[in-house]
Amino acid sequence: MVITAIIIMLAGYLPAASQDNPLTGDYFGSVAVNSPSGLGNIDLAFHLLVATGGAIDAASSYILLDKTILFPKSTTQINGKDVGPKVLSGTFTSTAFSLMTQPFTSMANGRTVNRQIVLGNSTVKEQGNSITGTYTETITGYLPQPMTIIGSFVLVRPVTLDLSYACCIDSMALFGELSIEEIRAGGKNPSVVEFEDVSCAMYHYRNAIAPTVSETVMKQAIAEYQNYLISQ
Repeated sequence: MVITAIIIMLAGYLPAASQDNPLTGDYFGSVAVNSPSGLGNIDLAFHLLVATGGAIDAASSYILLDKTILFPKSTTQINGKDVGPKVLSGTFTSTAFSLMTQPFTSMANGRTVNRQIVLGNSTVKEQGNSITGTYTETITGYLPQPMTIIGSFVLVRPVTLDLSYACCIDSMALFGELSIEEIRAGGKNPSVVEFEDVSCAMYHYRNAIAPTVSETVMKQAIAEYQNYLISQ
């Protein structure tokens, strides 16, 4: 059983969101589930539109479905695009992040279950391009009592790349696939996956730019980056 999710938390008035806010964009990552045991990792991906003051625009922020296929499709589209569960509220600045999804439903073994996700206790790094914190998902309707999934998450924004930035990946290959060793070797410390490594690899992975990155290697890079952050 793998359950995936994302959200945003902020009460009150939301200032006009801005496409010019540098924090606006797509973010990708995963959750290492701590409880209940045995669930493994959960994929995370979402689009956030952030106002100048840091409030997340709930009307235009949502879970991305293309890399988180276990999320249900929202009943309404955004700009003609199918999206996952939408954000309820949230805050995102260069130093703080929290979010909550709107409640949503999924089918599990023929039952309709209610779900809601909160990301909190967050640390924002790399001017907002890297976020870690606690993932909490509440599920009702599946068991007699509500079920809570708790884990630690990491989210990364892919670099906006001209090819000169590809120096963050240590590879002479113009084609083929990058190995985890080549991704590690591109940063300051060639023995670990740092932000520049995982962000650049994510760009190649998302855009299928040669040398490409497989889904297996991308997940390994994200997990190693998360462990690197924990060790700091």
